[in-house]
Amino acid sequence: MVSSYEKGDPRARGNKTFAASVAAGENDGAGILPQIITTDKTTLRLAIWHERRIELALEFNRWYDLVRYNKVAGPNGSSGTGYTENLLKTVYGRTNFNYAKFSHFPIPQTFVTSSNGVLKQNSAW
Repeated sequence: MVSSYEKGDPRARGNKTFAASVAAGENDGAGILPQIITTDKTTLRLAIWHERRIELALEFNRWYDLVRYNKVAGPNGSSGTGYTENLLKTVYGRTNFNYAKFSHFPIPQTFVTSSNGVLKQNSAW
């Protein structure tokens, strides 16, 4: 009996698992990325962070991603891991980098004003 996948039904394509498609030689470029076969939480997080770093490398969103997940390292490695103040100063020539300011996002002034004193602007902004 011929399956609907073998007949070319596009709706049935999702029914094949990744492993089965690789075994059948239908990897459609699946060999480009490494297979992740672990269920270890730490290993999976590292793989996800690696993929995020590659995906956002050429986009301006990388910095916002680092700040959002507290991956920006401050002076002497305080808080977070990743970019450091020294890297920004020595490699990129940014001598005015202020960790206290740029490791947090400002709250839009319209939100602060319309909250009637409930919201306070981040201290560095």
